[in-house]
Amino acid sequence: MHKLLEKNKVVQPLNEHIHVLKGDKPMIEGKKIKLGNTTIEIYSPLAFMTSEERQAWYKDEWEKGNPKLQRIVECARDCLIEES
Repeated sequence: MHKLLEKNKVVQPLNEHIHVLKGDKPMIEGKKIKLGNTTIEIYSPLAFMTSEERQAWYKDEWEKGNPKLQRIVECARDCLIEES
């Protein structure tokens, strides 16, 4: 099991999700991942990208200064600092 999951840390959401349909596009089907007794369902196009596509997306968003991505990195960095 991943070190961050072992500590039972609670991560507060950046903001409440509000689903808004855009035109007649249906919501994408979620990708399910099972960890022990927990099922995680991800509703993000990132879950369906190849490793190379995800890497390019993260690099592009980081260069654009995506504030949510920067906050996620900040939280992950804080968790790693707390562990050492």
